[in-house]
Amino acid sequence: MGIEEFLLDRAEKKGIQKNKITVVKSLLKETEFSNAKIASLVDVSEEMVQKIKMELQSNYQ
Repeated sequence: MGIEEFLLDRAEKKGIQKNKITVVKSLLKETEFSNAKIASLVDVSEEMVQKIKMELQSNYQ
């Protein structure tokens, strides 16, 4: 894998990660799903969901 392919792969993964964060935020705001349910639906860790949840709560205070 050349440097260009590596950078494109990394950029794609970052884009996917940003999309997942957006979906987690939406589910936290719009549903009563548990952190575990959201993590399962979006294919992220429960720790990531908890971190995003805490970030959202601190933004609202």
